[in-house]
Amino acid sequence: MSRSGLQLKLWAADARGTTRSVREMHPTQHRGLRELYAMTRQLRNHWRTLAEKIDAVAPQEAQILRAGTDLAGALLGELADVTAARGLFGKPLA
Repeated sequence: MSRSGLQLKLWAADARGTTRSVREMHPTQHRGLRELYAMTRQLRNHWRTLAEKIDAVAPQEAQILRAGTDLAGALLGELADVTAARGLFGKPLA
């Protein structure tokens, strides 16, 4: 997938059609992006581990899982670029 295919929009319009600045996010949007980071990282790590375990018995399926981990990594990279402008960072703090 190309970078532009995964990019998120940096602006949002409210119910009246007024555009808000990039840093102004509704708490639900903020939580949604944090959960997207967490779930994508979890999925990437799980598929990587699963691919290693099944590689000997199902190499084609393991390769599909590895391709999925690559896509998940690309999504995480795109999220980092887009959400930094909103003051949201996807790395665990502790």
